[in-house]
Amino acid sequence: MEKQRRRANLFQETYDIVGSLPIELVLEITEYLRPADIARNLKVRITGSFTAVLHKTLAFLNMENAEVSASEAITYIEWHYRLQKGRPVKKMFLPWSESARRLDDIAYRSRRLCYRAESGVGVETLNLETGEKSIWTVDEEFADKHWGLLMSDQYIVIITGRNLIVRDTKASQRHARQIPVSMSEIFIEKDKVFMVDEAYDPYMPRSIYIWDLSSDHFQKIAMSPDLWLWHLNADENILVAFEIDWDADPPKVQQTKWELTGRLLEKRHFHLPLLSGRVSREILFENGSLLQFGWDILPFGHKTLRYLSYSDPYRGPTQLGLLYDFSIDKFSVRLNSRIPMIYNFFLTPDIVYSWSNYPGKLEIVNAKKDIRERRWNQEGINSRLCSLRAEARDPPARLFFGDSEVFGMASKDGIRLWFFNPSFIPDIPDAEPFPSTGGGPSQQSSQVMAVSATIHQPSIESPASKWNRFDDFNQTG
Repeated sequence: MEKQRRRANLFQETYDIVGSLPIELVLEITEYLRPADIARNLKVRITGSFTAVLHKTLAFLNMENAEVSASEAITYIEWHYRLQKGRPVKKMFLPWSESARRLDDIAYRSRRLCYRAESGVGVETLNLETGEKSIWTVDEEFADKHWGLLMSDQYIVIITGRNLIVRDTKASQRHARQIPVSMSEIFIEKDKVFMVDEAYDPYMPRSIYIWDLSSDHFQKIAMSPDLWLWHLNADENILVAFEIDWDADPPKVQQTKWELTGRLLEKRHFHLPLLSGRVSREILFENGSLLQFGWDILPFGHKTLRYLSYSDPYRGPTQLGLLYDFSIDKFSVRLNSRIPMIYNFFLTPDIVYSWSNYPGKLEIVNAKKDIRERRWNQEGINSRLCSLRAEARDPPARLFFGDSEVFGMASKDGIRLWFFNPSFIPDIPDAEPFPSTGGGPSQQSSQVMAVSATIHQPSIESPASKWNRFDDFNQTG
């Protein structure tokens, strides 16, 4: 027996099947391996390919510039695996109190949650690291109005109508401003509130507004109706804007770089040849679908992402992704067909978590590869998730939030949290296990959300087949 064991070990050390493959294939295979398998594999563990795997992992987590030691590498690879496959290291339920609560919006940033307080006239902040709570009370006149919430490391912003109310959490100061027009996009980056006015038709000129909270300076920058993507770098006080002429064939892009004072620094033009004959202004605005679903802008640090949902004449329902990476000054375009248009949340530029009420399932989409992995319960109403299914009891609202570490959903009965970073497993006072949805094995395999995965590929080669598969390309001008 011992001789056979030594022979088996010798075979494993001599014939490393994965290790015999080219590094490009090894990197693809590692996405489907458990972290322990990656650590055991000779190709990954002994050769320099482990560095390549770690680099790909950090890019997936949108942490390309992070400095990670060799001892921490497996933790990050496990984090990548858990986020991509929907396998949290911990789940937590934070119930609301018995009294009714108005759930307008919820903000999350740097392991802090921000939501409307039970009184209705304040904002409550929960620190997930320490479990500490704090409340900021606002004027009674805003009690009956709908709120939007934004958060940076230092500021909390309440949006109600055309009023912005800002709380400086470090200096305990309050700012307020009435904005001149209705805004389609408002977000905050450090001490800059960034806004884009609402366009009621595709030929309406656009304007960008920047409110510098540190100096109380309010700046307007005029843009053309072709404004489709923008990126704000608050550290360098730089704005990058992309105006796209969809009626040109191929579409023509004008990229401009601005100081936040309104001074133009740079202008250049380039085309998107792979979209030739595929996208036009008429197609984008057909049936008004883009006006309804296509305006979300998603900032991710040095990257900004925007998806436009429309009906492609060849692909049907399609999502056109516009991505800009400020760190390398690169503009990218993606065509997807797997991202649901509603109830979705981007945890990273590549990973989308989407909830569907019927039959009560969570779908995870890899937007970079156009892969959709469906997560649902094998026991039907007795959920193995002990999770999202419990929430589907006719809730008045459902709000998603999170980042690569945490995915959360707030509804009428409380907040559900999924933690994916093995190095961030907090204990929060008053937290409870997930509510059970019925008799059955609600607690078995509490870390497993996944049951199956499907990779969609074209089955028939046709003149339009290159558009039936996912296309990812970069244009840098």
